[in-house]
Amino acid sequence: MPENLCADGALIAVLDTNVALDIFLFQDAGAKNLAAALRGEKLVALADAASLAEWRRVLGYPKLALSSQKAEELLRVYQTVARFVPGEGGGYPLPRCRDAKDQFLLELAARGGAAWLVSRDKEVLRLKNPARGKGAANRPTLPFAILSPDEAEARLLAPGVGRGAAAELPAAY
Repeated sequence: MPENLCADGALIAVLDTNVALDIFLFQDAGAKNLAAALRGEKLVALADAASLAEWRRVLGYPKLALSSQKAEELLRVYQTVARFVPGEGGGYPLPRCRDAKDQFLLELAARGGAAWLVSRDKEVLRLKNPARGKGAANRPTLPFAILSPDEAEARLLAPGVGRGAAAELPAAY
């Protein structure tokens, strides 16, 4: 599948909320190349009203213990690096995610012309090979790749992916 690129050569991707947390809040070493690619504009994240609402909701989880100021700062950072895609739905026949709350990710990736949907969610990752398994003949082929963060990290390091290089992680996003 050819990689979908912006006019400036950056790779287009949708990041699920847990991956975004790994990058922007936890600065997880396992997401360092994703963070560097976003900073170096080798990777462009997509967002829409549903993904921003999800991000805002998750940042308010008591378990994260974020001050309202820190939550607003993380929301602003995310909105700064993400390209907003208007509308709803996918505009493309998509498989149904078992967890209906994650369907917006598939729709955003399709509507925004993403090359990748990067997720740690097992229900989303189950859809990465829609042409396999029970009922496969009736499932639509995805216009984007569904990747785990590890798979996305490996692809970012491959020669010729997007533009620029994901060489180093800044001290903080």
